[in-house]
Amino acid sequence: MILHVMHYHEKDVDYMVGAQLEGFDVMVKLTDDNDFIVLEGDEYLSSPIDRRPKFHLYKPNIALLSGIAWDHINVFPTYENYVEQFSIFVDSIVREGV
Repeated sequence: MILHVMHYHEKDVDYMVGAQLEGFDVMVKLTDDNDFIVLEGDEYLSSPIDRRPKFHLYKPNIALLSGIAWDHINVFPTYENYVEQFSIFVDSIVREGV
């Protein structure tokens, strides 16, 4: 949603998303020119050896949570444990972030 708004207003932005989006040629765009990047959060595990959710590593300045749906029961055995990952993510927002 944010990328479509930025694109509509012709604002160049770096990004990383988990699926091919209509209107965008690639799923990852990184340049030396932009001051920020839009990352699609992913609560799934970072890797088989790093069992932290990927979004625990982001340390965002700005975060937008649009919804929580318990869809990884193979990793997070209870709904409470799943929701706790989002709480940890929110706590990872940098000082003065929102």
